[in-house]
This record gives sequence, structure tokens and C-alpha cells, in this order.
Amino acid sequence: MRFELLAEPQRAEELAIERAVDYMTLLQFYTAPAMILSLASHVAPRGTRPYRSQNSLVYAPGFFQQSNGISEVPYEIVIDAEKREYMETKGLMVLSSLAQFTPCDYEEKLLGSMLVYGRALFQLDPNDKLLQVMTAIEMFALRDGSEPIQAALADRIAFAISQEPKIRQEIVQNFRAAYSTRSSRSHHGASITDTETIEQFLRNAWAFFLTTLQGVGRYKTRLDFLDHLDRKKYGHGD
Repeated sequence: MRFELLAEPQRAEELAIERAVDYMTLLQFYTAPAMILSLASHVAPRGTRPYRSQNSLVYAPGFFQQSNGISEVPYEIVIDAEKREYMETKGLMVLSSLAQFTPCDYEEKLLGSMLVYGRALFQLDPNDKLLQVMTAIEMFALRDGSEPIQAALADRIAFAISQEPKIRQEIVQNFRAAYSTRSSRSHHGASITDTETIEQFLRNAWAFFLTTLQGVGRYKTRLDFLDHLDRKKYGHGD
């Protein structure tokens, strides 16, 4: 990445690093860890996330061997022409513009949520990934802290990403199951056992944020978007 900044050298370097970190975080939207619970992205600036490492010593008469390395499954982003074409059909240019300029409330709030979403995909612990993805959705899709989380979020995700009543019902059921898993972890320390349910939730979360990207330029505020979803829910919107 290359940035042109007008600032004192040290401050310019700090700003460039901050922007680079944000850009790489937003690009996580197009990575496999967004859909696969057990994968954590390695595509982050060195030192910004921990890695599971493995160190070993093997010795015997006349033999000695020492090894060390990363023990987790490696993952990298390869953006070739085909990949870039796909990314552009899924809002890459909009995401790029968000990283540079947020002229209204809708875009500012969406950028904040997308950064939390992207950071979730760096998480080694599947429970932490689920918690942060859920948090990113809550940040954007809840009106305020007084709304019932399960009911409000489940319905809004469903009406945002599908037009089919049956599929909407499945999305609602999936969200409630995923939220129950998240609550069990938060309050009782339980581990994720139903990977299929959580990965379906991750796919729904990805589709929700794709819909929000498509709303850039259409909505001025986050509440405008939520009003639109609620009108659809009650049969007063397209």
C-alpha cells in the first residue's frame, strides 16, 4: 500500500500504518475465515494478532533436532484477476470508498461495524469470533440498548437478506440458535459444539453486511435503514 500524507515524518508513518491496518481489516470480508469457523486469517500486520506456535526438541545418541513454527492452519489472501472481479461484484469499490471517506451517519456507522467484523476474523478462538461477529451486527442493526436483541436482530437480518418467507423463518431460527450458543459461552463458559449452525450464521452475517454495503448512497442514516427493514416486516415496504 502507498499513502500520500502531509504531516511530520513520525506522525505520517503512524497514520499510514493505521490506514493500512484498517484496509487489511476490511478486506477480511472477502476471505474464507468469514465463512469457516475454525479458520483465523493470518492477513494482518505482524504483531497485531497472536499465533499458536509449536516448539520441539528431539535428541538421541548422536542426534539433535530443534524446530519451531506456527501450528495453526495457514491462510492468505491471493487477489488475482479472477478474485478481484468477484470482489468487485460484492462491493469492493464501496468498501474502498468507506475506508477513505464517510460523508454521512450511515456510512460512518457501517465502517465502524465492518471494522469490528473484520477483526473478528483474526480470532483464533471460535467463541471469540462468534462473539465479535455478533457484536458487529448489534452495533449496526439495533436501534438502542432497550430493544430485545434476539427478536429485533433475527427479524432484521432475515428481512435484509431474503424475500422468501420460508427462508426468513430459517434465518430467524438460526440466529436464535447462534445467539443461544453465544450466551452459553458468555455466561457459562460453554464451547461451540454445533459448528454447522454457527457457520450458517456466519454466512447469514456475511450476507447481511453485503446488503448494508449495497445501501451506501441510498440511506443517509443507520436508522433510515432500520426503518426500511421494519416497514418490510410489517408489509409497508418493498
